[in-house]
Amino acid sequence: MFLNKYINNTIVIPFKLNQYSFILLSILLFSSCSTFLDEAENGNGLLDPDDIFEGKFIAETALINTYVNLRDNSLVSGKTSGSSYILGLYTDELFSFTSPFFFNELLPTDQFNVFTPWRTSYEMIFQLNFLIEGVEASNNISENDKNQLIGEALFLRSFLHHLLVEIYGDIPYVTTSNRVVNESISKTPVNEVYERLIEDLNNSKSRLELVTLPASQIRKNGRTRVDKYVVEALLARVNLYNEDWFEAATNATVLIDAFTWETDLSKIFLKDASTAIFQLRPVANLNNNTHEGRTFFIPENIASLINSVTLTEGLIDAFEPNDLRSSSWIGFRNINNNPVYFAAKYKQFEPTPSTNSFSSGTLEFSVIFRLAEQYLIRAEARARLGDIAGAQNDLNLVRTRAGLPNTVANTTDDLINAIIQERRVELFAEQGHRFFDLKRTNTANSVLSPVKPNWSDTDLLFPIFEDELVKNPNLLPQNPGY
Repeated sequence: MFLNKYINNTIVIPFKLNQYSFILLSILLFSSCSTFLDEAENGNGLLDPDDIFEGKFIAETALINTYVNLRDNSLVSGKTSGSSYILGLYTDELFSFTSPFFFNELLPTDQFNVFTPWRTSYEMIFQLNFLIEGVEASNNISENDKNQLIGEALFLRSFLHHLLVEIYGDIPYVTTSNRVVNESISKTPVNEVYERLIEDLNNSKSRLELVTLPASQIRKNGRTRVDKYVVEALLARVNLYNEDWFEAATNATVLIDAFTWETDLSKIFLKDASTAIFQLRPVANLNNNTHEGRTFFIPENIASLINSVTLTEGLIDAFEPNDLRSSSWIGFRNINNNPVYFAAKYKQFEPTPSTNSFSSGTLEFSVIFRLAEQYLIRAEARARLGDIAGAQNDLNLVRTRAGLPNTVANTTDDLINAIIQERRVELFAEQGHRFFDLKRTNTANSVLSPVKPNWSDTDLLFPIFEDELVKNPNLLPQNPGY
């Protein structure tokens, strides 16, 4: 019997794996995926037994489960545990009567709100490290498949670290599944985290650029698997945050040249949107749509808003007159003669009627990276590099689609302010962009203090869960203010 047990909530796994132990451990580790077979089908809709015996099938199954966890249990989940929800409440986008995120009252002893994002992220990172090490050591997986699997896993590991470092500050950058190492690991300073995740992303891109796939398999399930373009999108974002303006503009240009701009706002969040760079697909064969649709939707004739989140007056007022995004992406209810607004980027709130076809029954996928962000990244990078005309062109493309006139900003400072404002109304209720923008531009305190009654300058970081500090003192000190 193979050794697998839990010690202090950490999975202990021996790493010399034969083919069958790799299969067993993969199933044990990644068994929460109930629908991975939908992704693991060959072109005839049947499992290829050669894949199972050659090792690739189980490795890919493990990887697919990470995508499922990303959709259902991660910081980019569209659920109430995801960053679109919690960071929207944490800043000035969303309002709630009850959420500690809205009132900025997080405590280091809060297991659900403070520890859950940390725990779920590092569980996924552990799984990815286990996968990377197992695939790298395998003699039964081709180099082409190794590049595909490891390239995707490296991206996902980087993406999770990127989210963690923005929320918690200094964090461990974990690159091994070795329990002994991980139990006593220390925090890595923010600047070093960025260096390491950029290194991982460049490694990921290099591997994915080497991958050759049959034409029938290239993006056959939509834009739901990581490829070189998805890596480029995160590199653009990370380089922008890291103030490497030239690289950010270069990365964004690759995406702008490769993808087709869409002028119809109603199509941006559809599963086949031309501007979608990376999406998460809902549960297959149930005609489901996104978690976001259910999270933010407010039904008509609702009796109470106590469990709902609404858009803040500040966000509503941030839209210019005649901005088409206001009418297309914002829902409205009249509750007891009071206007109530909610995020309505995703229109499908319930499973669509059964059509016996996942592809036709599901209309929307959760969008993680999209082209508008890349235009705004390049606009900001160009502005900071002194390319005023180039920045204006990129900004105006986004504004024109929203039915707005060209920007009047014509200096570097004015353009940057205009771009940050455009990001606010373009990317609202999407993965915490507003929080990250306020942090990186050093404007969080001045913007949020007047509108958030409990806001403190130490709220720029979440606390680290207290029990984690007890179990591993190398994670000390606690973040300021907690």
